[in-house]
Amino acid sequence: PDAAFSAQAEPLQDITTVRAYAEWMKGIAVVAMPGCSYELNTQSFDPDTRTATFFGTFRGTHTGHLNGLPAPTQKAMETQYVYSIHVNFHGKVDRITKVWH
Repeated sequence: PDAAFSAQAEPLQDITTVRAYAEWMKGIAVVAMPGCSYELNTQSFDPDTRTATFFGTFRGTHTGHLNGLPAPTQKAMETQYVYSIHVNFHGKVDRITKVWH
């Protein structure tokens, strides 16, 4: 089954699986902000809780129309985010939470 996904950011509120989130991000990267990029600022793993965290910076220019987003602004943007990724006892990702403002 799909791993669970959650985020409080408005564009992601209805996305509940990692697979659906990956498809949404594909739309961002291919349609809304082609040429976008990210920088991984830091990462960690806590073996006691089996949780990895990744802090990154996403950059892109909104040039394409994607359902659920405002009309293209032609403006460059930069935003920070954190992923909290839980791994089950079998070593598989079972939950991702994205913290994004």
